[in-house]
Amino acid sequence: MAGHHHRKRDGFSWTRREFLIASGGAALSSATSAVSAVAGAAGGHGVRFTLFRSKDLLKWEVFSDGLRVDANPYSGRLSLRPITSGGTPIIQVGLGAQHLLEEVIPEDTTGSTIPRRGQLHAMSAEPTILAFRWPSALRELPLTDKDLQKIFGFECIYQGAGITSRIEAVTGIYLTPAFPSKSHWVLNSAEPTDGVNPLWTAEMATDSPPSQMWVAGSRPTGFKFIAAVTDEDRNLISDAFSGATPKCAKNAPDAIVPAPRVNQLVLSSQGAWLDVRAAWDPVGGCSLAEWNETITQRRTHFAEVVFKVWLYPDGIPVLLVLQTTRELENYSGTDFGDGVGAYLKKRLIIRPTKKSKLASAEDVFESPFTEVVVPAEGIPMLDVDKNFGNLPALPLDAKEFVIGGPPKKGLELGDIAFWPLVGGKPLKLRLLVRDHSGGEPREMVRSFIVVGNGLMEPDGTGGTRLKSGAGYEKKLDNEWESHPERHVDMGAVPWAVAKERVQADTSLTLRQVDMVRGARRGVERPFYSRTHSLGAILDVSRALTGSPTESDFTYRKKYLPLPADGRADTNGLLDPDTAPGGAFVRVFANQSTTLEIAKGAQRNLGAVSSPSGNIAGVGRDHGLVLGHPDLPPAPSLDEIFPHTAQLLGGFLLKDILASAGEIPGWEFNIGLPEEAEIGTETSPNDEEPLIDGWIASFAWSTDKLKSSGFFGSDSAELTILADVGSKFSNGQAFWNSKGLLTSFFIAFPYHDSTKFRVNLAELRFEAGTNEPPRITVEVTGVEFAGLLELLKKLKDLLKIPSDLHVDVSANAVNVTYEIKKKDPSEVLVLIISDLRLVTGLSLSLRGDPPEIILGVSKRDQPFTISSQNGYSGAGYLEIRAHSDTIFFFAFSIEVGASWKKNFGGIAKGGVTLMVGFYFQKDKDAVGLKAYVRMQGFLNIAGIGGLDITAYIGLSWDAKCPNTFQGVCEVKVSVHIGPLEVSKSFEASHSMGADCQAQLAADLRPMLSLEEFCEACP
Repeated sequence: MAGHHHRKRDGFSWTRREFLIASGGAALSSATSAVSAVAGAAGGHGVRFTLFRSKDLLKWEVFSDGLRVDANPYSGRLSLRPITSGGTPIIQVGLGAQHLLEEVIPEDTTGSTIPRRGQLHAMSAEPTILAFRWPSALRELPLTDKDLQKIFGFECIYQGAGITSRIEAVTGIYLTPAFPSKSHWVLNSAEPTDGVNPLWTAEMATDSPPSQMWVAGSRPTGFKFIAAVTDEDRNLISDAFSGATPKCAKNAPDAIVPAPRVNQLVLSSQGAWLDVRAAWDPVGGCSLAEWNETITQRRTHFAEVVFKVWLYPDGIPVLLVLQTTRELENYSGTDFGDGVGAYLKKRLIIRPTKKSKLASAEDVFESPFTEVVVPAEGIPMLDVDKNFGNLPALPLDAKEFVIGGPPKKGLELGDIAFWPLVGGKPLKLRLLVRDHSGGEPREMVRSFIVVGNGLMEPDGTGGTRLKSGAGYEKKLDNEWESHPERHVDMGAVPWAVAKERVQADTSLTLRQVDMVRGARRGVERPFYSRTHSLGAILDVSRALTGSPTESDFTYRKKYLPLPADGRADTNGLLDPDTAPGGAFVRVFANQSTTLEIAKGAQRNLGAVSSPSGNIAGVGRDHGLVLGHPDLPPAPSLDEIFPHTAQLLGGFLLKDILASAGEIPGWEFNIGLPEEAEIGTETSPNDEEPLIDGWIASFAWSTDKLKSSGFFGSDSAELTILADVGSKFSNGQAFWNSKGLLTSFFIAFPYHDSTKFRVNLAELRFEAGTNEPPRITVEVTGVEFAGLLELLKKLKDLLKIPSDLHVDVSANAVNVTYEIKKKDPSEVLVLIISDLRLVTGLSLSLRGDPPEIILGVSKRDQPFTISSQNGYSGAGYLEIRAHSDTIFFFAFSIEVGASWKKNFGGIAKGGVTLMVGFYFQKDKDAVGLKAYVRMQGFLNIAGIGGLDITAYIGLSWDAKCPNTFQGVCEVKVSVHIGPLEVSKSFEASHSMGADCQAQLAADLRPMLSLEEFCEACP
């Protein structure tokens, strides 16, 4: 026995068998694999062994350069002792790999591709090593499993220049307690219970739960597959949550980053349990906002890498989340690896926060809304780039992000700007918005560009802005302003678009709004939005015009067509409290929107057509603000009526006004209920009469009229009275229009070169709501001059009565002066029949130009001339003209001779020879025709007869200017008793270029005068 006790047992000179037996039952071994970053014992001193225990799977490695194994000379029991008596050597406990990094599967609304089990990649973390300091008062520690666990009660070293603990509960990320003195390890080494062996664990505990831990560092893993946390993510996590000021926040040294909260950290031989929550509000230039991960027995079941981003152009902050979760998924099939698997799926989502809203006056400046909130629910997954997994997908027509270039490894979400897509289309984000009525929020959907916070920088005043000098602002503006998503559909329903004075006095039926970036108005956001224009349906116009009038409006005093103009004009907003009519929006145009009342003549404003009134804007006092949008106190003609305004549908006001002068604007009055007298019906507070709508009236009279074109003024005077109104109580609109034009004339071809003139004493025009227009005209006479004076002389010579007729309709005033005589008149040796001399004037009330008509007889009723010696003829003349041109001219004449003979009652016969000419010009074509026509007959009483017709014609048409078309036709008919035989032939010949040779032949029957030549036998 003595020999046994005196055997040499220092260091590792014992055999493995002796070592295991002498350990008193603990599975202890000195033959283990080397652990990286742990040096061997210097000079042959130190210990290194692995402790095993099967009942609870305890397994960890102990190594130290300052300890030795000593054996009791009497009992043979082994113990650990410091090599230097009273020393405090470092003991390292290696717990093995605590985490398994696994490949994840990208997923979005288009689904995901599930591989077979066994095809996914994975890699283990490096071993977790805890470093403890040997207590100076401790002489020895028995080498048993129970006593060795007391090491976890020693001081654990996390910081310092020497050997420290390295906790890698997540692959590539090292954790360390934020308050080491308040942290300790709690072991679970309970005995089996109910046949179940508990797993040995070491759990981090703190005096003030939950634990707070910093990220002590990170390392690249070098993996080639998509994982829940990438190497770039690890760098951001390590930089943000290290306990020092993040590198990205170098320009914001006061940035505060709280320590990550660790709700659970448990180490074991089977891997770690970890629940970590790290979050802060990144300053400009920093993008990572959160890191959350849950690990169970070394496998990740939930992970989030969260970035702070902004929604352009509104500047609403939201979180962009790369979320990974473990989900059961079936891979159907019968091969190895098929079946149900617990796969990690990675998706990209937008997550609103409490700050994801616009609510202050500077946030919703120049907007139809007072509050905009991004709700937390109902946001779909975004499309992801499935090659990289941690980047969003690009639109099909794009090769790179709005900012950030093309997708590539190493590119982070916080350093790009992009269109978020769902199913390949821009995300329609559901918003809850509140308008100026103060009512309940309503839903609205619209798109945004997502801009990473890494593209920002501190502005020096405590706020955030886009990095200066990088050109980001211009890129975002150009992308947004060229994209249709800037226009937001508002559903064509009423919205209170400005601050109300009384209920609904600023409500417009909005069709769409155009949202763009506005001027920066605060420090809370890197950019702010503004409403560039509002597309509205004017409900009051529905009653006035019979159909809704749509127009675009702006909150600006001036028309600023480009978004950049609005950003530069920082003090140009309308103020309803001071603007005329309480205007809160004006038209988005240089010229005011035209409001044409009803249809036809009803759209006239006192006989002035196009338009009845102009909409300058919308005011909370009167509804419509009429006139020019920049109406001065004493407006000119162009500021009340557009350049196209016409009098009587054919005379431009700007041409017939001798002086533009000044024209009064619309005068507004607050309307009262018809059934109430002023002062009798009051509001509930009995303070003032109830307001029920508005009335806008317009009154103008001028004698500054000059002659122009057809229009002539002797001492003409124009008076216009009009009013337009609306009632709030029933939503009905009404209008009335009256006009009086006196002492004027219409002359042809010009007022100062008169051949034909109609003198009018007055023209009255009246129209109103649901009433047909009432027009009265007083014509004092018709005058002829120059060549047309022959008409008057001819009238006197033939003693032909004249007929003046005025026809008034809703579309025109027609004045016709006709000299006609149906009975034949004999002049010298000629007999004239059906002679009509026609002159006329048509004044359109629909905006068409006046039309003058001059004519001698008509095409279907030509005048005829005949004589006793056989000479005859027929013809007509028709001219139609506007003030600037003759648009139709037609002339036809046919002359010749006719001879008849009766042969004693036995036979009779005759011959007719006629020469004709026809010319016509209209706006589409010019054509002429000349012809010779011969017709003869012979009838023998009781036997039969002979008829001969011959026609030779030559025609020309402007459509074929190089071609003359000749036509010849002969027809002979012989009849004997009931029998008749006819023979005929036709021939045609084109002279010149062959251009539509058939045209002239087709025109011959149309142009021939045979059908109305009464002189023909």
